[in-house]
Amino acid sequence: EGVDVLVVLGSRLSEWATRSFSPAFSAAATVAQVDLSPTVFGRLVPVHLPILGDVGSVIRGLYVEAGRPGAVDTRRASSRYEAGKAAVACNDELEGSSADGPLKPQQLCIKLGAALRGNMDLYIDMGNCTAWATSHLRIQPPTRIFYPCGISTMGWSCGAVVGGKLGRPERVAVALTGDGSFLMNGNEVRTAARYGIGTVTVVLNDDYLGMVNHGEHVQQPHYGLNDRYFSLGGPDLESFATSLGAQAYQVDQPDQFAQAFAEAVTRADADRRPQVIVAHIDPYETPPYGERFAAIASHGGKT
Repeated sequence: EGVDVLVVLGSRLSEWATRSFSPAFSAAATVAQVDLSPTVFGRLVPVHLPILGDVGSVIRGLYVEAGRPGAVDTRRASSRYEAGKAAVACNDELEGSSADGPLKPQQLCIKLGAALRGNMDLYIDMGNCTAWATSHLRIQPPTRIFYPCGISTMGWSCGAVVGGKLGRPERVAVALTGDGSFLMNGNEVRTAARYGIGTVTVVLNDDYLGMVNHGEHVQQPHYGLNDRYFSLGGPDLESFATSLGAQAYQVDQPDQFAQAFAEAVTRADADRRPQVIVAHIDPYETPPYGERFAAIASHGGKT
């Protein structure tokens, strides 16, 4: 509402990006869409200005145009920049919080972000880990990240990290996944072990199918977060990973992660063996999915 021009940069405008295909996106008077694939133009809304090309070059061109005297009012952009800085400050405050109590997934992602280096590729799975990563990771190129925000396939990172390491053996391949996804497709660790592929997998272990559990609770608060129907039953994921041929690590506190991750990265290549870090996190922390959960609730639970 109130948008004159909507510029879509490199997005397919899928369900995740559009709040369950919200009709609000059709309210823009003019839509410009930039992508390397012409197949994405007009999927959700009519596109008045389709631009087939690289997003980076388009942004650089816009930056040049915006720098011309009187070209743009920067007050709104400055306000959003200050809001972004405030969000980063909140992250810093969380990072320095007490180590007492269960490990918070926010803390884990902040620690992971601090440990990532330019020679690393991070494959982020689908689930609550998606929300925690997008909200609390700080990543700078040439570090690369990969998400499955189209089909939203749980467990994809377990295989993707193996393929990523095979395709770019000079880079460190890291997967961030949840315990539900790891139980679905974690057997890909066996493939890595069998063929001597040194991957690193970080598992957020809260013993629940967390996205479904929290999503139901947001829509129907009378369902508690300790709903046994979404519990995984307390599997020993460290032993599971070891049985598949991986070196396993257990992390229960924020200050344990950096050492475990550094050792896993070193040993992955040195031993040509997959490494699995199981981080035991607080299951009661609600992931920052407010917009998506609200959209699902507004559609009666249907996507």
